[in-house]
Amino acid sequence: MSQEPKSRNETAKGGESVIERELKLAVPDEWSNDKCAAAVASVSTVLGTSMVKRRRISRTFHYFDTADRSLLRAGATLRCVTGFSPEQGDGRARCRYDYKDGAVGTDERSEAVLWSDLKYSPADVARQFPVLAQLDIRKVLTCLTSHQKWTLTSESVEIEASLDEFRTIARRLLFRELEFEIIRGELLLHDLRQSLAGLFPGTSEIRQQKYRRVTQTVAVLNVTGAGE
Repeated sequence: MSQEPKSRNETAKGGESVIERELKLAVPDEWSNDKCAAAVASVSTVLGTSMVKRRRISRTFHYFDTADRSLLRAGATLRCVTGFSPEQGDGRARCRYDYKDGAVGTDERSEAVLWSDLKYSPADVARQFPVLAQLDIRKVLTCLTSHQKWTLTSESVEIEASLDEFRTIARRLLFRELEFEIIRGELLLHDLRQSLAGLFPGTSEIRQQKYRRVTQTVAVLNVTGAGE
């Protein structure tokens, strides 16, 4: 993606572009959801924040790319997330279109977001993001997700914690991640990483986008005959 630096400064049509400040941890298979919740509570204690549990939500993730997976190779992600209910205060519209670029787990990761009630064709999805407008985009993957979210807040910081589960259309589990995203405040990713150190034995930080993890895991399931 030779235009990568340019893409970080461009926004979706009618959308917004932000720096994504988040850390992601792989959740061991043996960890229960209750253990994950207890780990999030430990982070809240270390950071001196209050913790509010929010309702569990379900989404469908549709990933788009070129035939030769040029976005995947560049570490970029183009997706449509559905399952929002704006009439119930869940999201700004029924669909959210995301374009992400830059190294995961660093301040170089950016995200352009467009909310719409329209379900765009792959070509129309690409046209919403100027840097992708000339690419031949198609839908390449779909997966089902569920997310248990918590909000960690204090006067100086707000963090969204999320236990994310990704499944195939046949509902076979692909993986789980614990994600911590800095929504507000001057807390640095380095400081958040230091706060998490030692609280999650047996876990490891993930430095690749979910699109790549989904792609790799689905490929393994297909090879072993355990896929859809």
